[in-house]
Amino acid sequence: MASTPEYEHAMKSHIRVLILACFGMQKTPTEAVEYINGLGIGVSTTYATVRQWYVRFEQGEFDLTDHHKTAEAS
Repeated sequence: MASTPEYEHAMKSHIRVLILACFGMQKTPTEAVEYINGLGIGVSTTYATVRQWYVRFEQGEFDLTDHHKTAEAS
């Protein structure tokens, strides 16, 4: 299957849901990476990505969309 932008976006969304589920199951970031990468469904993630999302979840931020930084007007 050819990778399209839509497919990449969908996979990113699925990984984020899996990371949130692991957070809810109180898995450590390392355990979450091992769990997600071991599912055998053609998606994988890194410790850095999981840790980034865990920090957001710990702060009460559960929105799974990208947060793009914008330059402030001076």
